[in-house]
Amino acid sequence: VVLNSDDSNIAEILAFKKIELDRKRIKVYTFSTISTDATVYAYGVKLASDGCYEFDAYYRHKKLVHVHLGAPGKHNIYNALATICVALIYDLDIDCLFLNASVGYGGSVLEIPIKSLEKNFEVNVFSNVKLIQMYCGQMWA
Repeated sequence: VVLNSDDSNIAEILAFKKIELDRKRIKVYTFSTISTDATVYAYGVKLASDGCYEFDAYYRHKKLVHVHLGAPGKHNIYNALATICVALIYDLDIDCLFLNASVGYGGSVLEIPIKSLEKNFEVNVFSNVKLIQMYCGQMWA
């Protein structure tokens, strides 16, 4: 079970059901942007110059990886942490990397703000290259 321990409702349910989960030997992985007591947590969360968040992801108090998200929104931090939990549960190694992030802007090049074009290239080109460089060695090792 993967749970967001920053959600007060989830924290209440988890506290109430902990004995039952332990009895049934159900593993619970929690993730958080606030508490270092979670199984996986984000540390040093900051908004990068591109408007996206970056942080260090920790697993049981050991740094796993530095994460720079390619999309804005705090909810994407939670998505990344939940994904890390699932990868840990299933002991996943990366065999295949899908580069599916994209943004697009329509209209005349004369009318599109430069910042929008820069964001377009950052997400569609550079973020993919960064992922390839980050995981390339792991895929071919």
